[in-house]
Amino acid sequence: MLRNLLLSACVLATAGCETVPVEPQEPAAVASRYLDDTPRLAILAAYQPEIDALLPSLDNYETYQVNGVTFYAGTMNEVDVVVFMTGISLVNASMNAQLVINHFNVEAILVSGVAGGVDPSLSFADVTVPAKWGQYNEMVFMRETEPGVFVPHPGLGPQFEPYMFMGPRGMHVRTAADPKPAERKFWYETDPELMAAAKKAAETVEFKQCVDTATCLPRPPKVVLGGNGVTGSIFQDNADFREYLFETFDAQVVEMETSAIATVAYANAIPYIGFRSLSDLAGGGGGVNEYPIFEVLAAENAAAFLSAFLVEYRDAS
Repeated sequence: MLRNLLLSACVLATAGCETVPVEPQEPAAVASRYLDDTPRLAILAAYQPEIDALLPSLDNYETYQVNGVTFYAGTMNEVDVVVFMTGISLVNASMNAQLVINHFNVEAILVSGVAGGVDPSLSFADVTVPAKWGQYNEMVFMRETEPGVFVPHPGLGPQFEPYMFMGPRGMHVRTAADPKPAERKFWYETDPELMAAAKKAAETVEFKQCVDTATCLPRPPKVVLGGNGVTGSIFQDNADFREYLFETFDAQVVEMETSAIATVAYANAIPYIGFRSLSDLAGGGGGVNEYPIFEVLAAENAAAFLSAFLVEYRDAS
């Protein structure tokens, strides 16, 4: 500090100062912010059956732990990946999607797991690859002004047809390119290059059809490319609300993480894609929910599609 003051005084003075040489300094070494510098695809699963279906295909991996989350950094089908569980729900998904971006060199985000079916044309263990995802329970709850009549607060109207008093709407999401977004964003589009690899994978993938020797599906599971997926922090097991999701959002599937992950990917300008296989019919089936019967089969079929996708991604790269 004193040296800088003396130099400034010499510049201002008209005489009587000697030139004080300034020695060049070496630039400070900057440590990488990443635990692992290798560019990787981040593969996100929500809970144990989903990651159990992925880890057997992981080679040459090392594990890291951050905030209680275990990250598996290795290769799958000769592609560098980092695999981990986000935990169930929008909050866990968004928090830990950002965590992997902060600590690994993420080139793209892939989601693999199960979902509830919304489109009545789909069946158990089918794998969907939606073209876009939205969060249906970002809502305004409207005032009931008379029996059965619900009115939103001025300026806080829903963007979609309400379900009773609940009106879905998008969010203002900041990005480096748009720090003051004017529009509320609801849909988050899947990356087109990743979708192109998914279309090729759909031509080669083979799915399991049976849970065990006693429980087999009447037809082989299929891939559904395109369409919409919706997300909410709700285990959706209500038939009427399932119909609402299908009619309002033209959705194929509903689950609890992907649109949150898609929002984080959008905010960080990272491409993403999601693979979701049907474990149940989201309240639309007869009797009790089918989820406990088909969750492992659905998780394994989603993982099988991801594996086929990685082959196409690797060859395209």
